[in-house]
Amino acid sequence: MSTYQTMAAGAPPSKGFPSLGFNTPAKYSLKSMWGMVVGEQNSGKSYLFQGCSDAFILNLDLTATVSPHLRATVWPGIGSDGRPIDVGGKPITLTWDLIEAKVKQLCEMADKGMDRPAFVVIDTLAPAIRMLKGHVAKQMGKELFEQAHGPAAWEKLYETVIDTCHRLRQHGYGVWLIAHLGREWVDIAEGSKVEEHYLSLPPGLKERLSKAVEIIAPMRCEMVESTVMEPRTITVGGKQITQNNAVVKRENKRVLAFADSRYVRLVRTRTLKPLPDIDITNAPDAWQQFEQAFDQATA
Repeated sequence: MSTYQTMAAGAPPSKGFPSLGFNTPAKYSLKSMWGMVVGEQNSGKSYLFQGCSDAFILNLDLTATVSPHLRATVWPGIGSDGRPIDVGGKPITLTWDLIEAKVKQLCEMADKGMDRPAFVVIDTLAPAIRMLKGHVAKQMGKELFEQAHGPAAWEKLYETVIDTCHRLRQHGYGVWLIAHLGREWVDIAEGSKVEEHYLSLPPGLKERLSKAVEIIAPMRCEMVESTVMEPRTITVGGKQITQNNAVVKRENKRVLAFADSRYVRLVRTRTLKPLPDIDITNAPDAWQQFEQAFDQATA
């Protein structure tokens, strides 16, 4: 047993065991985390990431970009005819094999010290599951996923999702998953119900991800109305008169809803202080606003 000098007052320095590991606080950025952004359709999930230049987005939904401030790298792209296209503009049929090849490319870029994105976004998990069904069936020697042994096939599918994320993490990438939310009415007492949000994922995948991800951020989108005064010029008796008229305008307000009680069962954070709601409506730097709020909550 080692002996150390004692102190009459004050806190002694932490001796640590440098030959075994580290004895200083470990902290890394939001970009380096394994997280999820969840929300209903058109709530702003993709918009959040598309304005970040350090993001590489796997566009598995095969949709056009929604942010006018696109800075992220998106693959596959979408051609003018709506078909997915590879680098160089060649049309492709997206399969899990192509996704695996892209993940391999990302890992090789990290191994070689090449300039690369900070994190990878899977947008969204629903099409990833659809593609994985065919991939798993092929691996199990079946034509259709339904022909494979149910429990074993689903287990293989879930583990492929988790292993893909782990592989990227091991090569220094942050990983962010996008998933959809649904709603259901839940009985809380006789004759009384409450509406709750739930993750639209298979139970087995939901269970595995709940044990792995570090942060779950819910997105909320609500239509809000505001009244503004706008000038309008009219002609009266040959003269032009400018009047201020009240005009009602509608806008989709998109918020990272950490403080919204409706999502209390979904939210997960690793911060010293609670994260507030973060309004990213029309923000060209939506991800940066998220980062700033996260940094303040961990300071």
